[in-house]
Amino acid sequence: MLAAPAAHAAKVDTSPSTTPGTLNCMAWQDREAHPGACENLTPTLSCVWNNGDGTFAAALGFSNQSGYTLLAPAGSYENSIYGNGKVANDVGQTSSFRPGDSTTEFVVTWDPVRGDAMQWALGSNPNTLNFSSTSGPACDQHPVPIFGNATLLGIAALTGVCAFVFWNRRSIGRREWIRGIIRSS
Repeated sequence: MLAAPAAHAAKVDTSPSTTPGTLNCMAWQDREAHPGACENLTPTLSCVWNNGDGTFAAALGFSNQSGYTLLAPAGSYENSIYGNGKVANDVGQTSSFRPGDSTTEFVVTWDPVRGDAMQWALGSNPNTLNFSSTSGPACDQHPVPIFGNATLLGIAALTGVCAFVFWNRRSIGRREWIRGIIRSS
């Protein structure tokens, strides 16, 4: 279900990256200083899943052989998903591409009734990946982005830390209360 195409109306940061080892593909200074880095960013398709409700989900990843973490804002001309040749969209794809390969970085869901031809344009060339409900291979199970599980793990850890702090604050209060009773006896 692609969102309304308002991606190009958003202001995109085109200033050079100040983080070592990171290049902003939207900044001409970074592209000029490191030619070819953003051009070699390639989208990949891991698999396609039939959701059973008339929609499909594709597990998408990337290949970044540059040695730099590349920044390409979702919905920009450097990183857009097009549904049936329509205007570029930000459908939740990543904007930061670490060096190496990722097979399941994010999942995009679409309704083929509205157009089955999908395309992800990525990088300064751009490199394009065309996919549809009939693209293969089929997923063995419903695809989940790799960082989806890490986010849940982070939330669980944060909840555990908060519970620990809360419990210890209560036990400190109980100890003070018990000491007060002992002193008054």
